[in-house]
Amino acid sequence: MPRDLDEVADIPIGEVKGHSRPTLNAAIACGHLKSYLAGRRRFIRPVDLRAWLDFLKAESDAGRPVSYRSREIEALPREQRSAALNARHNMPGAKEHTRQTKKERIRDASTSR
Repeated sequence: MPRDLDEVADIPIGEVKGHSRPTLNAAIACGHLKSYLAGRRRFIRPVDLRAWLDFLKAESDAGRPVSYRSREIEALPREQRSAALNARHNMPGAKEHTRQTKKERIRDASTSR
């Protein structure tokens, strides 16, 4: 059994338990959680995961719990929620996402020819 975090293999982001994928993505976007890409998969080193969890605990103990996704944002419609999350995380190149209907996609495809 490994005794040190350095002896544990890196963790694919989809296999991290206890936190949702959007929360992990937001933590990565904010620079709070270090990760790396290997091919098309994103991995987190166990040491970096432990550092992030220690950061969350320290902020909570100081009376400033970290919230990547507030309840107010979650209650917004999809397009507004996406824009609010992008603005909140100050993502470079953030733009408002809009969802097209099937008719709009067909119209756009026919006019682009």
